[in-house]
Amino acid sequence: MASPQRPEPLRPQRDPEGPAEATKKRKPGAPGGVPRWWWGFWIVIFALAIAWGIWGAVSNNGWWFVGHPRPSNVQGPPVSGTGMGVLQAASKQSFIGEHFDIHNVPVRRVVSAQVFWIGPENDSMLVVLPPPKSAKAFNGTTIVAGGLADVTGTVAKTPPRDQAQRQWSLRASDAARLEKQGAYIQATQAYWVPR
Repeated sequence: MASPQRPEPLRPQRDPEGPAEATKKRKPGAPGGVPRWWWGFWIVIFALAIAWGIWGAVSNNGWWFVGHPRPSNVQGPPVSGTGMGVLQAASKQSFIGEHFDIHNVPVRRVVSAQVFWIGPENDSMLVVLPPPKSAKAFNGTTIVAGGLADVTGTVAKTPPRDQAQRQWSLRASDAARLEKQGAYIQATQAYWVPR
């Protein structure tokens, strides 16, 4: 018998329905009490992450290629615009003062953020942006050699060779080519085209 100073020890209560009934009342799940649907949820998330990574690696428009040149075996969009005639002309001086607009043109060499060469490899043409502007991509990335660009501007008369070389930091061979062509593109805007 228990006294007031010494209480009777607690005895575990037995389930009147028995141990088999008590296990039936528990929620089904994995060990540790985590519901089974929770494991299924994470398996689906993991599968979606794998699929997203594969799409980015394989697709031409996948997220791995945004801002990077495409592999060389992938063809880009065709060059188009009113500037095609200027780039293909033997005498570019006859186009001085005319509007120039071209899309998806290859960038051959980048001299600076304001000066770069576009067009066919053997007869590329100089593009110059006014100093406060620079050639930027849609995502803020600068134009890179080997990429494509959209250029809008006016065909302008080439300055003397020494002035062009000093003003735009051109190599002597580039300044000579520019003097021979007699014209360059005074661009109002230029964008790098993601492929």
